[in-house]
Amino acid sequence: MDDQQANLKLAESQVELLLPMVRHLYAELQFLRNELLAVAADPASVQEPPLRHRGQIGIEVQRAVEKIRTGITARSVVGELKRSGYPFVGQRPVCNVGNVLKRFVAAGILVKVESGSGRSPARYDLGGKKA
Repeated sequence: MDDQQANLKLAESQVELLLPMVRHLYAELQFLRNELLAVAADPASVQEPPLRHRGQIGIEVQRAVEKIRTGITARSVVGELKRSGYPFVGQRPVCNVGNVLKRFVAAGILVKVESGSGRSPARYDLGGKKA
């Protein structure tokens, strides 16, 4: 019975580690599917950049976070996204990115190293889980 419980706990922990990766891959596949459907509907639009879909900022923030790795702040991620050419829609991109970073902390992708207050931003490090 103890071996079964140990095996069950091991399986549960592996599922917890794999679930964020599966979600990330699913979002990537949805994005690529939408791109392919758009190209199939209008092949002349291939030269134009693809439209951003809902949730695309999470994928882009994940890529930026993986580049930065430590000492991550919302401002540093916004800077990285602007360098990569991400078209922000909102008035305050730091707030949008900050919300995504908070979701990543809740999912275990990031670890909050330092709480922000006033002008000093919250700092994050890459956690154990991958998205």
